[in-house]
Amino acid sequence: MHYSLMVEGRSMAEKDINPPDGIIRSSFYMGRQAHENDGAFYYWGHFRYIGLFTDLFAQLRPYGGIFARTRVKYTDKGNVVYQNPYACKDMADGASTFVNNLREARGQSTRHTGPTTLFRYFFQAGYEWTGAEQMYGPEEIIMAALRGACRAYGKKDYGTHLATQWSSGPYDDSSHAERLFLSLAISYIHGATHINTEDGLWNTEDNHNRYTQAGKEHIAMQKRMYDFILTHSRRGQFVAPAAILQGRNDAWRCFVRKGSAWSQAGEQWKYGPAEYSFDLLKVFYPGSKPDAIYVFPCPRQKQGWYTGFPYGPVDILPVEAPDSVLQSYRALAFLGWNTFQEDDFARLLRYVVQGGTLLLGRAHINAELNHGKSPRLPQKSQVLEELLGKNYHVLKGIIRRNVGKGTVIYFASKEYPVDSSVYDEYCNELKKIGHMMVNKERTKGWVKGNDEVQFTAYDNAKNNSRTIYLLNTGWWKSEPSAKALLLIGNEEYDISVRRKHIEVITI
Repeated sequence: MHYSLMVEGRSMAEKDINPPDGIIRSSFYMGRQAHENDGAFYYWGHFRYIGLFTDLFAQLRPYGGIFARTRVKYTDKGNVVYQNPYACKDMADGASTFVNNLREARGQSTRHTGPTTLFRYFFQAGYEWTGAEQMYGPEEIIMAALRGACRAYGKKDYGTHLATQWSSGPYDDSSHAERLFLSLAISYIHGATHINTEDGLWNTEDNHNRYTQAGKEHIAMQKRMYDFILTHSRRGQFVAPAAILQGRNDAWRCFVRKGSAWSQAGEQWKYGPAEYSFDLLKVFYPGSKPDAIYVFPCPRQKQGWYTGFPYGPVDILPVEAPDSVLQSYRALAFLGWNTFQEDDFARLLRYVVQGGTLLLGRAHINAELNHGKSPRLPQKSQVLEELLGKNYHVLKGIIRRNVGKGTVIYFASKEYPVDSSVYDEYCNELKKIGHMMVNKERTKGWVKGNDEVQFTAYDNAKNNSRTIYLLNTGWWKSEPSAKALLLIGNEEYDISVRRKHIEVITI
């Protein structure tokens, strides 16, 4: 059995609880794993400095764990722990400060799990492997960002950490165990190679254990998933026909909706249209709620953890992805913040010339680094002249332009997609991408899902087959199954998708 060490450091008494690697190293040991440093240096906010205790903790905590070791930041506006809310001058500085903080706190850890969509920055900080903490965020969106970051940075393995206690309750409701099955299943069908359960010994902080009814129900769900993995080999390449681009210096984290970019103080840093434009992901992930989702007690109704797919999965891809990765998608679209860089758009130009579709707005060609100011175009850019035309500074309306074998759809308005003046039209363009996905992929076999049924597909080049996995996410419903439509060429077939099962179709 492969294993890693999740480094502990939440209290003074635990400072020596982590064994040295020499004691636990074997051929199955995957290394030290940090956890929620995206919280420590971003969404947790700022810890209050309380004198000697804080100074001691800063010295004694281990590097590379949860509450990782970091220096106290002494400023003329007060002393703070972890992220300094007064440190960053602009968005580029915010991104580099976040990466530097992660790097300095990493220590010997090579792995990290956390619930945000910031995976690219962990690779930039030197982590070799990243995973998504699941069960209390919109799982499919977070998996899309994890998958995209791994593709952009050439990582084949990624995983999930399932926080069974931190999403909802009560734990002795059978629906909680069913949600554990969904999180396990989503991890698997979305490509995770490592899955770990936070409370794997089934002892919870409110006295449930493996011998209680709640413990037995959760163990049964985990065993059901384990039996499936033992009897079904996942083969081939994950199919994501389109991707949403994660722009340069983008501070959108998905997890915890309110806040400020890079956790900085000041009106200009407050989340705004750049971050909330990712709400348009609802076109592809209609049931997802882009936020931290804690529900205690949890009623039997949709909460936003899971969603069906009307068109299929899309990745969330860092804009710095290399040409070979960009070329693997039929369409790419911007939503949120992007700092213009000539090299990025040179790759996007090559992508379009070779047949790709690119959707973007003027706000995504942004030379302004200040979060609180309106986007502005670069004064001179050869690549933009080739992509949009020599008159790109004065364009108005919605421009459709053929470039080489591909197409650019350009919203010349300075507003981000979430703005009411462009929202409906931008959503319509995203839906056109969705319909294109369905029409192109049905030749090999695809699914027309809905708000409940999601699916993923894997292409196996060895035997030219496609395997489709279907999952019914309707845990809150009384019906034991839901309907979806299997598309093969011009043929369509009604299929039934059971709850608490992964349905498999190979074509």
